Amino acid sequence: MIKLVLCDMDGTLLHDDKSLPKDIYEIYRKLLDKNVYCGIATGRSLLSIQRDFASLKDELIFIIENGAAAYYKGEVLYRTIMDKKFIHKVIDESQKINDIQLILAGETQTYCEACSEEELELFKIYYPKIQVVESLYDVDADIMKMTVFNKRNQAEENYPFFLQFKEQANIITSGKEWIDISVLGANKGKGVKVIQEKFHLKKEECMAFGDYMNDYEMMLNVGASYAMGNGHPKIKEISKHIIGTNEEEAVLQTLRKEFKLED
Repeated sequence: MIKLVLCDMDGTLLHDDKSLPKDIYEIYRKLLDKNVYCGIATGRSLLSIQRDFASLKDELIFIIENGAAAYYKGEVLYRTIMDKKFIHKVIDESQKINDIQLILAGETQTYCEACSEEELELFKIYYPKIQVVESLYDVDADIMKMTVFNKRNQAEENYPFFLQFKEQANIITSGKEWIDISVLGANKGKGVKVIQEKFHLKKEECMAFGDYMNDYEMMLNVGASYAMGNGHPKIKEISKHIIGTNEEEAVLQTLRKEFKLED
């Protein structure tokens, strides 16, 4: 019997235009009424998810920043903070690459250097409270995650460069434009394990939906793993099931079927 449902956002639950399927609130409400824990596991910020799920924010589990932290009903289940010297080292190295923008994500405030208006508006989708600073070296706040944005959709090409830090941090691609750098061991799988321990859940009682490599550890730590039809080949390879695409609202279709929910 499934007691936990976790869903990724971009490429999974969201349409390509970044809109939520309108029935997700009703479906999550029905699952909550069945005493099923429901949550979002995403690379996005806490403020972004609280905004999108305002009506349910006090009832859902949020794994944010690709596993850098997790929250439930206002409680911090865990939170990781990056070492400032390491952050400066990554800033140093990132200056060797063209066409990228580095973002520092704190719990409620995010930072970037000067960028185009178009890029800033894009960043605000994921980080509603983002501050443009003269230099990232001057940021003194606690940082949970660093994000590399490649405006040419070449994150996969940049990824090997950042693997120089793999002994010191968790390095993952979370989309064609994004590379995320966080505390070693901080990933969505960690979030799943913390939740399983807190609520005394077995692996086979947990369900997750994902599409990209930032979902990899999450999929390995649940019994019912569903890869999106539009997902990364490696995610499809390790998942128990492959469903339709995000544009087809395959997550909602699957939840209706598996939990026998009425339309």
